[in-house]
Amino acid sequence: MNARERRRAQPASDRAILERFIHGVAATIDDRMLLKGGERVVLAVSGGADSLALLHAIARLSQRFSLTAHVAHFDHGQRADSASDGAFVREQAEALRLPCTIGALTEPRTAKRSIEEHLRTQRDAFLGATARATDSSRILTGHTRNDQAETVLLNLLFGAGRRGLGGMPPARWRIARPLIDRSRDETEAFCTALGLEPRRDETNLDPTFRRNKVRLEILPVLLAVNPNLIEQLAQLADVQREEDFYLDGLAGKAAMASEDARGSSAEIERLADAPLPVRRRAIRLLARNEGVGLTFSQCEQLVRLVAQGRDGAGIDLDGGLSARRVAGLLTVGRDPDGAPSS
Repeated sequence: MNARERRRAQPASDRAILERFIHGVAATIDDRMLLKGGERVVLAVSGGADSLALLHAIARLSQRFSLTAHVAHFDHGQRADSASDGAFVREQAEALRLPCTIGALTEPRTAKRSIEEHLRTQRDAFLGATARATDSSRILTGHTRNDQAETVLLNLLFGAGRRGLGGMPPARWRIARPLIDRSRDETEAFCTALGLEPRRDETNLDPTFRRNKVRLEILPVLLAVNPNLIEQLAQLADVQREEDFYLDGLAGKAAMASEDARGSSAEIERLADAPLPVRRRAIRLLARNEGVGLTFSQCEQLVRLVAQGRDGAGIDLDGGLSARRVAGLLTVGRDPDGAPSS
């Protein structure tokens, strides 16, 4: 039975699910400008429903976008049978006539890193190496709208600030997320319509991991109160990112940082004239220019310093740096005259 005959043999309901999903993914790629067309791309495929849906959707859209795809699977090694996931992904790739690279942990975890951070760092390094080896300009991941909602909640719960409310950008650097507008229910329905049985990772049921706790325990309670919460959190992320982009532009103009041996400086008068939300961002931008992230308290201290501080006043920052008001400038850098006065 050839491909056309197989499509005809599918129930009409399954064909509708497939067509709707693929159309939605194509619309996301177009509307969010994730691909220019003609690229080489790496598909990050774990074997779960989301990444499996990504694999089969992109395979069906490769001709439309003139894509050359390479499948990449990273074995996290957290289960005794984790290697079987790689074998499954390779089978799926071969069925679609796509090359596949399998990677695994290569470095031991240090005491300073959580297991989540360690696995993410190792996986990202593998995906980056695969992209370079295949001359790919994009790494496509299977993050869905549900993942976006969970990310926003995680950022809100653990104090990531307004920027954290922007969640995961649909595209950043090499990473692009074609399923960001699709739900987890949709990816599972897509796989079912294709007759696929995704791999199930038992570690995703372990609530000791923060994201699992949000997904399994916190989000269901919130959805009982507001069934539309996932869609609304995803919409919030979109709006917040756009506002951040606009306000960061204004903050850049307000900061107008100059750099010298002492550090990065901005004119107090220019900062003081900016609206308070822009002033806060400008101060954070100035500190970030020197590799420093400000706490809320530190930022508010500097806001007050700009408004009514005296020359020589300032605060200590991390890494032996300080922020000081001197000669009409707010300067972040190494203090050549010793610790700042408060």
